[in-house]
Amino acid sequence: MDKYDKLLDENAELRTMVDGLNEKMDTMIKMLKANHRQELRRVKKNRPADAPKRHVSSYIHYSNIVRAAIKEENPDADMKDMSKLIGSSWRALGDQEKKKYNDIAADDKNRYNVEMDAYDKAQGEV
Repeated sequence: MDKYDKLLDENAELRTMVDGLNEKMDTMIKMLKANHRQELRRVKKNRPADAPKRHVSSYIHYSNIVRAAIKEENPDADMKDMSKLIGSSWRALGDQEKKKYNDIAADDKNRYNVEMDAYDKAQGEV
């Protein structure tokens, strides 16, 4: 029994050491993540004012169009509730109804690509 008790004591000591190391690692990981987020904020590119506005998805086009109507139906809804309502109405749409917004998004993407090509050419000339 003496050997067994000694092994149990060593095992308990090792577990406390590992738990301590895990706690230290968790705090270090949290610190590194926080530092990384701060670095990303500093490095974030500022888009030039004359750069073309990016294209948006079909869902964003849909939400921009129906937001006023949903807000009118639910005047007490805050932003979180509005997002849930818009999302549920988007999921309820059929493929034919979504096609309209997918086409709008495709046109918007084409617009962006054309404007970006012109912008890149203009930047190359400067």
